[in-house]
Amino acid sequence: MGSRCRCGGRSRGHPPAHAEALGATRGAEHEESGVQWIDMRDPNGNRFRVFAPRST
Repeated sequence: MGSRCRCGGRSRGHPPAHAEALGATRGAEHEESGVQWIDMRDPNGNRFRVFAPRST
């Protein structure tokens, strides 16, 4: 599997939308044990994940 990017609370704005603006495409959305993430691909086809911030 590709690399992981924990963009959640450290990025400005909405990380998946920012990645899409840079040419990424959105894949499937997942949730497991309270963790949410979106599979994405960059313009070269490399896979990465954007994780939602964890609630505290």
